[in-house]
Amino acid sequence: MSQPPPFRLPPIADLERAGEVDRARAARLEALAVATMRRRHTRARIVLGGALIAELRDAPDDLLARRLVAIVADHVWRARDRRDILSQLGFLDPVLLDDLGGGKEDSATGSSPVDRQPLAAPSTVGELPDFEAMVAATLAGKQG
Repeated sequence: MSQPPPFRLPPIADLERAGEVDRARAARLEALAVATMRRRHTRARIVLGGALIAELRDAPDDLLARRLVAIVADHVWRARDRRDILSQLGFLDPVLLDDLGGGKEDSATGSSPVDRQPLAAPSTVGELPDFEAMVAATLAGKQG
């Protein structure tokens, strides 16, 4: 019977380098997992938004429309984002809203005239808001 060759330990420098490589691999895998989950969550939110928009267009529902507008009013703070979302839902014409100052933020307050106006859903899906009232509110805000 022959005996196996004696086990030889690699030099200390090689063990330290192997540990560094293992730690770097683990950190890379963790970063990849975090990025993958972030992409999956973002995709889920995009798909959910698309499904809600499709439902609103395919089966107009006044209650759903009002709820979506209320959610936008409560949770979306950037004027540009609010304008884009409401335009996508069919409630605002972005060109007319730009004329009202919807895309221009006040440097002192960080808000725009649209931020200061309450949002209300139209009574039926696809109905336009009262632009005369929006202009009057915007002009009153500039004078006051």
